[in-house]
Amino acid sequence: MAAHSYGGSVAREFAAKYPQQLNALLMLDPSSEHDVDILRAINLEQGNKEIAQIKLSDMANGMSNQYLDFWSKRPLPDYPQIKDIPVTVIASVRKMAEPSNLFFTDKGRIMWGEIWQNWTAEFPQGRSVLTEKSGHFIQNDEPMLVLRELKRVMKMLDENKQP
Repeated sequence: MAAHSYGGSVAREFAAKYPQQLNALLMLDPSSEHDVDILRAINLEQGNKEIAQIKLSDMANGMSNQYLDFWSKRPLPDYPQIKDIPVTVIASVRKMAEPSNLFFTDKGRIMWGEIWQNWTAEFPQGRSVLTEKSGHFIQNDEPMLVLRELKRVMKMLDENKQP
């Protein structure tokens, strides 16, 4: 399964709930339940203001309440364990000259990359790829990177099938 942004959260839930139906997971700059933690860790007061503004903007743009709740859940949801499958996350850590919020500051980008490196390290077949060349739409900015990682995951699946 390949997923982008909020689809990454959906894919992780699917992988945990239906382990027999999924053999590998490739996520492109997936959202994380830790997004708000980054904002708050950098500057609690400003982070909370920015979270409130993001939620208002998302509502104005027609985002569902389920997505908005995702940003607010504390304590964090207890995601079930995903079985040992090839899991790759490609995350954008591109630095921005004028970040729109704390999440996109240099410190936020570093923390974002660390979150995904730590998460994929929990999997024997896990891999994180951090890119400074892409924005959030890695599949548009670096399609060859995405294809290379997809081919790598598919090769791992083939190798896992051999006796």
